[in-house]
Amino acid sequence: MKQPKQSIKVRSGRTSLISSMQQQLLWTLTVLGIVMSTYLVKDHYDTERSICDFSGSPTFSCAVVNKSAYSLLFRVPVAFFGVAWYTVLAVMNYQLLEGENTPAWVLAHFLWSVVGMVFVFYFVAAEYLLGAICPFCTVVHILGVAVMWVSWKIKKVHGVYLSLHTVLETARTLRAYVIPFALLFLVPIFYFNLPEPVRNLSSLTTCLQKADVVMYTSADCAFCQRQLTLLGPDAKAIRMVDCALDPEECVSAGVTDTPTWARRKRSGKEWEMVAKHVGMLTVRELAAFGGCEEPPQ
Repeated sequence: MKQPKQSIKVRSGRTSLISSMQQQLLWTLTVLGIVMSTYLVKDHYDTERSICDFSGSPTFSCAVVNKSAYSLLFRVPVAFFGVAWYTVLAVMNYQLLEGENTPAWVLAHFLWSVVGMVFVFYFVAAEYLLGAICPFCTVVHILGVAVMWVSWKIKKVHGVYLSLHTVLETARTLRAYVIPFALLFLVPIFYFNLPEPVRNLSSLTTCLQKADVVMYTSADCAFCQRQLTLLGPDAKAIRMVDCALDPEECVSAGVTDTPTWARRKRSGKEWEMVAKHVGMLTVRELAAFGGCEEPPQ
């Protein structure tokens, strides 16, 4: 008769639900996931070229995917949700290590890994639509798949299956964690959707027009939309070039990412680039870029 595997004792005297190898693997995957997701949050806001934009190719680029319209959900960077997801996973890892409420935490851990797969499929679909692959995002996806595989193995070993009884037991066990877990996702949604103060920027945009300032944009650029939202209805006074509709002008101007701001001056029949900035600009920065006065608050 086959003997069951020996469980592992932890210092608290409780019985761990997972082997030492599974513990090490889960914690390694979780820590790597938090680190990679945190970098992708930083990369989302960076105006500099990402370290995973290989050879300047738009096919293998974190920036193309991580700064696109698909990089935001409820106006929150998707990578931020990745950090929150791995943080919740870390709490569940700890509960599995402690060995309390075996079926509930085993099922919760597995179901949470399934939730992670939803984000994986979302970003893979975004990469397909954009025709680009985000290498660091792919690493996070692989980590998520690995977490789900380990979680499934634990669930299989303990014989925990989805049923009304296990669902109710899981809900009862997690009731003290629901609010903290939910706040990890709801607080950033609330913060990123706070109404922004409305300013009259007509004097600024008129000045930018006279200074021959151009904004190079594209339809799938989330930062372009955010920049236009910041400028409000007065943005229509600024000359804009859509790189998807007029790629030749963007190439001739040396535009590789959007939004790109350019200040030009005419030299004979040609335009000469005076200054260029890649990324969003605040109202104050935009006024300085165009040599204009900052509008009053």
